[in-house]
Amino acid sequence: MQSEDLFSTLEKHLKVRLVEAPEQRTPVDVPPISIDEFHSLPAEWVHNLQSAVNSADFEQISKLVDQIRPEHSQLAKSLGILAKNYDLRGLMTLFIQD
Repeated sequence: MQSEDLFSTLEKHLKVRLVEAPEQRTPVDVPPISIDEFHSLPAEWVHNLQSAVNSADFEQISKLVDQIRPEHSQLAKSLGILAKNYDLRGLMTLFIQD
């Protein structure tokens, strides 16, 4: 189902008029992520993070970030900002293969 069809169906059944609002995002300054440091993390942890990102499970993402905070504070800070801001696109870029 296309998004237009979905919105039309919602309007019909909920008897409402949905209006598209412009996206208003405040840019967030995320400290740079060291890809080398990211790739040095345990493979199981990276796999779990990727699964959480693919599921858009921000609660799980935050828990995983907390696990690395003691040894990788700067990386955890950057990942935490992305998670806090629900920046799924930013998190997904970590898993793009060159």
